[in-house]
Amino acid sequence: MTESFQAQTPGDLEAVILAESFDLLASVVGPYMYRVSGDPGEQQAIFASAEVQALFYIRVHEFLAEATRISLSPSTPSALSLFSAGGWLCGRHPDRAKRTGLEAAYKTASAWFGQVHRIVFWAPSVWRHLRLELSMAALIAMRANLEKHQLLRLNREIRRLQSKCVESGCRLSLIEAVAVRGEFEDHARGMLEYHATEVAELVGRYFLALFRFARELYLEHPTNNLDAAPFPADISDDVFRYMYVSTVFHLAKWTEERLASSIPQTSPSFKRLYRQHQAWAIVESERGDT
Repeated sequence: MTESFQAQTPGDLEAVILAESFDLLASVVGPYMYRVSGDPGEQQAIFASAEVQALFYIRVHEFLAEATRISLSPSTPSALSLFSAGGWLCGRHPDRAKRTGLEAAYKTASAWFGQVHRIVFWAPSVWRHLRLELSMAALIAMRANLEKHQLLRLNREIRRLQSKCVESGCRLSLIEAVAVRGEFEDHARGMLEYHATEVAELVGRYFLALFRFARELYLEHPTNNLDAAPFPADISDDVFRYMYVSTVFHLAKWTEERLASSIPQTSPSFKRLYRQHQAWAIVESERGDT
């Protein structure tokens, strides 16, 4: 979520959440990013290239990444991601969120992205196995930031790799973490390639629920006259008012079929735990610990 829009009120924040969620999710969920292959219940998201899949995960990370200083109002959070903002939106409109499926889609995705995975990979640079524990959201963040090759992000992610390995019982210096970065990145890339279909499904189902949420708003007072369209009473000025009504109008003009056709029903073969290189205890075994 951008930090350039500082909401003055909860209504302002709602306008920003809807506008930026629509803009980002429309670039993630659809045939320009992947195509859905297979029969219902046995489907896979097919990406045109490794580079397209890398872009997909960068965009998903932007959806999950927290921004700060987004609000000046003491009654709204000052730090949110576009995804966690969905939880805030559910709290602000609980009945509508339940009816449209937004609450269920948010809770399902939140549990999945928050699930912690035990990762074990072979690092020939230090000639031993390394292990660490990461939530799926953290793994996506590391993959996205390493993919961007920006020096400040690389430094942060290498330090995170080193600290997470140490927390999990590995002996790994910062210099060694620099050396094994590429080997970890290869392992993370394989792991996220395996889970890409389920990520596409979860994000797609959230977007479908957000569409239903906006369409219900629009159908209560259907009009293409944005000056006459209703908006939250606590919106502070015309900038946020126009942002809100134009987003509701344009999002409501999408169709259920358009979105549903880009939501894979993930095959069970892509819903298992990714097979790691070795068991968790390999680290002690290689050290000769008893």
